[in-house]
Amino acid sequence: MTMITMARLISEWTWLREQIAETERAGHPDITDRFGRVWAWRSGDFYAHDDALCFPREWITSTEHPINLPSPALADNPNYHLCEICTQNWPEQGE
Repeated sequence: MTMITMARLISEWTWLREQIAETERAGHPDITDRFGRVWAWRSGDFYAHDDALCFPREWITSTEHPINLPSPALADNPNYHLCEICTQNWPEQGE
């Protein structure tokens, strides 16, 4: 196989993967929960918010067992960079 043929195959493969990913994303629109947070599809049945929280669609949309806002106990955790909606009930720093 020549380098040109290999490059063409890789290019076609990359294009096909992009098309498949685009089709999957179109089939999984964003979800806005009862707090106004937007959840973006990641994979399977999982949606993410703030690049820190990830839950199954059913948990986000459930009216019987909805997920709540994150606990203020996470305020000092440097791994979480949560939005204003998620931190709206947290005490101000220094209180």
